[in-house]
Amino acid sequence: MNRPFLLFIFLFTIITTIQAQWTLIFTGAVDERTSIGVFPDGAIVVAGVYFLSYTEDGGDNWEFFTLDFFHDVRSLSVFGDSSVYMITTGNMLWKTTNRFTTMNYYPVGFPGIIGLHAVDFPSADTGYIAGGENTVFKSVDGGMNWDTILQEGTGGTFYDIHFFDSNHGITCDYDGTFRITYDGGISWGTVISPFTNPIYDIEFISDSVGYACTSAGEICKTIDQGENWISLLPGSGNTYAVCFANEQEGMTANDFGFYYYTIDSGNTWTYSTNGVEFDEDVLDIQFVDGYYYASCSNGDIFKTASLLTPVSISPQEKVGVQLFPIPSNDFLNVYFDENEGWNQISVYDNFGRLLFVQFIQPHEVISIDHLPNGIYFCKLAGPNGRFSEQTSFIVNR
Repeated sequence: MNRPFLLFIFLFTIITTIQAQWTLIFTGAVDERTSIGVFPDGAIVVAGVYFLSYTEDGGDNWEFFTLDFFHDVRSLSVFGDSSVYMITTGNMLWKTTNRFTTMNYYPVGFPGIIGLHAVDFPSADTGYIAGGENTVFKSVDGGMNWDTILQEGTGGTFYDIHFFDSNHGITCDYDGTFRITYDGGISWGTVISPFTNPIYDIEFISDSVGYACTSAGEICKTIDQGENWISLLPGSGNTYAVCFANEQEGMTANDFGFYYYTIDSGNTWTYSTNGVEFDEDVLDIQFVDGYYYASCSNGDIFKTASLLTPVSISPQEKVGVQLFPIPSNDFLNVYFDENEGWNQISVYDNFGRLLFVQFIQPHEVISIDHLPNGIYFCKLAGPNGRFSEQTSFIVNR
């Protein structure tokens, strides 16, 4: 089946998957590392029990800053080049504006009555804290004073909070719902997620696109700042964190020390077979400068490279096969030089299982409407047992 219009193809991208290889970059003892913050220049701070860990070179070298013995950091928020805001189990906000050269602390709420779980400062002065009894606190003076702007008092808990600017924000509940405000917390609306389990983590990778995970390992996604959510992963064990490097690639880790990852926007997920044996709960995952960083309940910190390697290829280069469009829908264009003599294509799934073999000609369109969304690989075969290099494609309808 000849397709003359295929000659107009000039450039495309092949996506290659890399099985993550995690490296232990900090060895803990028994002290939790609960929250990871990232500065604009790529420096990283990891908070936890008793002290902060800080690195400017991806974990090769660390500095440590001791906290008050009774104040364990539960969550932190990085703002600008030098400021960090941290909430503690003692219902205190710790604040530094010079990367820990000096630190100040201020009381929030009543210790032991309303636990603090998450903090976000969208500006240097305006900050929000989410906590128990479905409570949200607000400060407009850089954290020195706090007002209660929402308290539902239903026994539930807001586990995370994210603000797009000083007025527009979202927090997540123990029953699988979200609260959204557009007026700085004066009024709140309820948004229902696809799930009913506690939502532990919210991560936005842009002003519109965000992800959330539940205590059961379920993952959902929004593309409209949290107004609507769709299910991506039905569940993978108790999960505290989800992290996406971009709209295609992300991961989540469960409390058994293993992780799931996706490279096709969450349409399909792969369970790590040679994974990370964290051996502890992963409490936070963040992505910066091409690497994922994971902090664990025993104090360990791990690092792994991005899961995808994009390679740009032009038709003039010597390649075995060119596939387009990527991602594909119901049909896949297969382009190769007729002088290569290929006459068969074999298609495999993400686990290496052969799905089908089909005879083809150069510049042919094959039907893939029977394949579910996911990542696939193919090779071309020719006379005398010759095979092309392996090439990947994505089905995404």
